[in-house]
Amino acid sequence: MEYKSLGKSFDKHVYYYLTDLGINYLNSHINNYIGLMLPMVVVPKLWAIDSQSPGGYLTYNILKQSSLIHSSLDNSGVTLVNSDLIYKHINLQNSVPFKINTLFYNFIIEHGYNLNLLISNIDDIENNPNKDELKSNFLHQNYILNLSKFFMGRTFYFTMFFDWRGRIYTETSYLTFQGNSFAKAMLEFNDGGLIADPEHFDVLLAYGASLYGFGKLSFQDRVNWSITNLDIIVSLDSEFILSAEEPFLFIAWSLEIKKNKLNIINKTPFVSHLPIQWDATCNGLQHLSLLVNDLDLAKSVNICPSSS
Repeated sequence: MEYKSLGKSFDKHVYYYLTDLGINYLNSHINNYIGLMLPMVVVPKLWAIDSQSPGGYLTYNILKQSSLIHSSLDNSGVTLVNSDLIYKHINLQNSVPFKINTLFYNFIIEHGYNLNLLISNIDDIENNPNKDELKSNFLHQNYILNLSKFFMGRTFYFTMFFDWRGRIYTETSYLTFQGNSFAKAMLEFNDGGLIADPEHFDVLLAYGASLYGFGKLSFQDRVNWSITNLDIIVSLDSEFILSAEEPFLFIAWSLEIKKNKLNIINKTPFVSHLPIQWDATCNGLQHLSLLVNDLDLAKSVNICPSSS
């Protein structure tokens, strides 16, 4: 397999990235890479509370981590999972099919480097004082691009696990809905959802305003912002895009709006595959507001109805 070394970084690891030839090789020899934590192209095996056989990957039993609960070298504690409901929850998440967002992938390949959203050449950063961080970003970017290219046109699934604290994560790194904004923008649901009710349209429009940086506005003000700026949104104007707080996710959203502009204007139903992150405001403060019964705090973090 052809690869290129990026040398040693600050954490004393040696990193490599695959060239196009390496990607082609991986495509034709994927069965030889059983240990890679990639998304699955079939529905993961079911986990069951009373089963001796692990769920998730079909080859999970030969991997180092063959348990639904992963332990930590830094902590001796472990999560106890003794409820069928928890297993059903994991199995439900594992069974959600995803695909690569082709519109976003094509756009970012064509325009991402010119917009300076992507790092084009590792050699250009050798003399940069932030070269270690830039190298890390370059590697992360190319892992996501190469994996997206590999899974293009395929339906795939993510396998989930519990860490010792009870938090749920994907086994897959880089290309995952728990990854950075670039990875999230590269993903969409394989099975779309119908946008039909007025509330559906408003949620979709408000989401774009939040991505642009207006998440603290009222819900209706965010909807109005997207409607007011609809023409420049669908034009994918470079300066407008680069002013967004989350440019990658904003591009993916703008492409979805552009594709369905007439439906949005006329409020006619259409199917959307775009994932929308919703109601994840200050989770720690949400729990705290409930524990201390603080109504004002609860309103501020979307626990209680509020106009702002």
